[in-house]
Amino acid sequence: ATTVNKLRTDAADFADVLHKIATDAKAPGSYRVAASREGLAAMFRAIESFDMEQRLRALEKIAGGAR
Repeated sequence: ATTVNKLRTDAADFADVLHKIATDAKAPGSYRVAASREGLAAMFRAIESFDMEQRLRALEKIAGGAR
């Protein structure tokens, strides 16, 4: 749990680093592409996780109401 909390706390810093690399015109193109790819992948995973959580909550509410 402690490690997960640390990663959650540091996530904004990680995103900032990726953003700085992705938007640094002086950085090699491959670095910029890699940073952009990772940033987008992280965003899509977060959206999927959020959507899944919302769906699960809705199903739990329906299942709880059926009793």
